[in-house]
Formats: sequence, C-alpha cells, structure tokens
Amino acid sequence: MDALGQWGLRHTCDRIEPSDLDPAVLMWGLRKRVDLSALPERRIVLRFEFSGVPASRTKFRIMWLVLESRGAGVDVCVKDPGFAVDLTLQGNIRDWVAVYLSRRSWRAVAGNAVQIEGDRKTAKMLETWLQLDAASSPDDAGSHAPTGPVRAQPAKRLQGFG
Repeated sequence: MDALGQWGLRHTCDRIEPSDLDPAVLMWGLRKRVDLSALPERRIVLRFEFSGVPASRTKFRIMWLVLESRGAGVDVCVKDPGFAVDLTLQGNIRDWVAVYLSRRSWRAVAGNAVQIEGDRKTAKMLETWLQLDAASSPDDAGSHAPTGPVRAQPAKRLQGFG
C-alpha cells in the first residue's frame, strides 16, 4: 500500500493547479500528522504566513496550529487564538505542499524557502512534531517543486535546521 501511495503521489503531483493550493486543506493535513507523544508538556503555537495563495483563498493566508500534548490536542485556527506564538513560519504555499506531498524534504526548505522565526530549539523540534521527516522524498532535487524559494525578510532569521 505504501508503494502504491508513493507511486500515486509521484504521478499526480504535476497536476496540481494554482487553485489547488489551499492553506486550510494543508493545515488540516498537518494537524492530522502531529505526533502528540513528541510534544513538550507546554502548549506550542505555530503561526503560518503563506505567500502565493490563490486569490480565492487569501482569507487563509495566515493560520495557526495550536499543539498540546494533553487535553485539546491540535487545533487549526483561522483567527489569532490569543496565545503567545512560539514559531512563525513564512513561505510559499507551493513549497509547503511540495513538502507535504513528499516532493521536497523539510530539510531542503527549512531556513531557505521557508523562513522560521522564534526559538532555535523549538524550531529544531518542528520536524519531529509535524512528522515532516516522514514526508521527505528520496528524490529531493526539488525539480518537481512548482516554484523557487520565497525570500522573506523576518526580524530574526533562523537557518541550518536538520
């Protein structure tokens, strides 16, 4: 089944149209991937700022994931949940979808196509919490990624994760 799934991803990814780049669908998929057992005892709040979002989806350009190992679990928020943000992640929706669909590895985009603001230790754990390493592709040349990296200019850039 895994091999069939990988085959499907490999052969359908090129059919993704700009209108398919929906941050809400991506966030729901990331929510389902969270490894609750890997989370710290405290709440983690991730703010996602997507560029390249289709005009029909701009209300989802900024979204939050609230991660809690106990109690609430994982929430997807389209409005600021009112908690202190631990990490802000900025990048093109195409790069995020490419990672999610195993077209690019997290290590290839973290700190490059996806800019990360916040505590370095917390940022290093992101790959584990969201199981982004499980989504990495054996062919990570990035040749299938629909666009090049977006260079955001955050106040504090963190690089070299992985």
